[in-house]
Amino acid sequence: MSTKFYYVATVEGATPLTFWEGSITISTESDVCDLQKALTEAHAALLDPLCSKLYRLRDAHPLDKDTAQAEFPNLKVFMDKTLPIRSRTRIVTLPVEPDYVVLLSLKPQAFAAPSAGFEEIDDEVRDVVERREKDFKNFVTRFATGKTPSVLARTGEYNINQSSISTALLDGRFTLAGPSTVAPPIEVYHPVFGNFLQRCREEVEIPEDILLHTASLLRSASRVAVKEAPRDAESREILAQILGVALEHISNQDKSSSDYMSVALTSMNINAASTVSEVKSELGSGGSDPSTQSALSYARFYCSHERASIREICSCPTFLIGLAGPWIVIMGAVLTSRPIVQRLAPYEWLGRSRLFDDRQVYRIARLLYALRRSIVELSQYYANITSPVVNPGCIHPRFCPSVTSFSIDKTEIPFVYDRPLEDDFACVTFKVTRADTQTPVVVKFVRQYGHDAHRLMAEHGMAPKLLSHTPLGECYDELSLVAMEYIKGKTLEDAFDPSQPLPEPVRNRIREGLDLLEAAGFVFGDLRRPNVMLADGEEPVGERIRFIDFDWAAKDGALRYPFDIADVVRRSSGASEHAWIKREHHNNMFSHL
Repeated sequence: MSTKFYYVATVEGATPLTFWEGSITISTESDVCDLQKALTEAHAALLDPLCSKLYRLRDAHPLDKDTAQAEFPNLKVFMDKTLPIRSRTRIVTLPVEPDYVVLLSLKPQAFAAPSAGFEEIDDEVRDVVERREKDFKNFVTRFATGKTPSVLARTGEYNINQSSISTALLDGRFTLAGPSTVAPPIEVYHPVFGNFLQRCREEVEIPEDILLHTASLLRSASRVAVKEAPRDAESREILAQILGVALEHISNQDKSSSDYMSVALTSMNINAASTVSEVKSELGSGGSDPSTQSALSYARFYCSHERASIREICSCPTFLIGLAGPWIVIMGAVLTSRPIVQRLAPYEWLGRSRLFDDRQVYRIARLLYALRRSIVELSQYYANITSPVVNPGCIHPRFCPSVTSFSIDKTEIPFVYDRPLEDDFACVTFKVTRADTQTPVVVKFVRQYGHDAHRLMAEHGMAPKLLSHTPLGECYDELSLVAMEYIKGKTLEDAFDPSQPLPEPVRNRIREGLDLLEAAGFVFGDLRRPNVMLADGEEPVGERIRFIDFDWAAKDGALRYPFDIADVVRRSSGASEHAWIKREHHNNMFSHL
């Protein structure tokens, strides 16, 4: 199966930029890398380009050569109004719309002097900060003035919303042609969510009144309801008693609202929301899922004009509750560039269908008591919230995890975030500045990490110095924070033409690194150009190679690939999902560099 893309194209470095229109047909099984190669070949007869880069508009709209000419007078404006599409993106995930721009590179790329463009790349990376702020403001404007949550929550409308990079919630639900909606674990953005999960596991004595009210909730939920109103009122009363908060019906200025919410007072005399809830008489009633509608109601609440002063200083952490007949779900949400919404507990059955089952009351009461205690914590957070200090040129803390220190020899090293190192909502790698020495450091949040392999390579000058591997504990979903030396340079993906083989000195040095790892029994499971750097400097090119991603570095056969292994890794390594990572895989990937 194939698809046809329409685009406008221009030449990198042309002054002024001059555009022309074109179209190209490509298999839906291909990657953007394949599309870039095809675009390069399509223009080879007249322009002889070395490579092409594909961009999409930040605000998607039809584009032709005349509108492009007016819209992009120079390269800086072009970069401000577009986003690059990563080479490993699958074609099938891209919407087929006339809103793509192709940038053709005609200049020779000499590997012997790659440092010439470093300052330009640094400027481009710094632009991530500005783009993230602009993207955040654009999302707020669209969501505050778009369709109401009750409309957007309907299946057809929700599908449209999740198909657009401009409006999709990062809740894990995606469409065939839409963007990825996966985000880092929500616990890293605010500790209240990790604390809630830990409280759910604690063996604590549950107060008698909460047990009794929970039993009442289960009896109420077991009754079949045809209309929402009676269930709404009854659920509100019982939940308010269990959670120890007033559950109110609060409307935005545009009259949209959730079914009910609990407010948290702030020092700005503007109410935040500690919980947002949606209630349905039964699953499927009203044509929408209450978990989806509560997420949309949350987004509408914090995107409204009257909440501007809150969203400008924090990520608006909130618990979301969905009730549908005999089912309840509890979620957490934060607002970074987009709302990140994740289920903290699965849909729980509230119906009383078994005799002799007081254990069900205790199980649900434990969940709701954990939520009650976490709402208190969240209310205290909002009561004491203040505007953060944002250093010039650095990203606002709203977009970053709440973790702001790592450990070296049991000493806490505080830091501030400068910027993410990828222009991606799922980015977990940041450039930061140490507060004690004011030196730049790279920090990364990981599930597992090959720290022994990293240290071995660093000792031989083939990886940045590893400063810390700090476990974050249960409250952060057992994640760890890795801190390493900041290396100025380019990844091999940026330094060299992706359509051409790597220079021999580079390949030889990478082979030396793999041989070093193999001699110690290690494998490097994700050997791709983005995971190897060419450091800035005057030394020969081979001596400036640095391996930088050790997430899948381990002893041969001791670690598995994930279940959702990317196609680009699968194809180049020959591995299947959840396969044990072996030496043959990194050797296969080496042959594909």
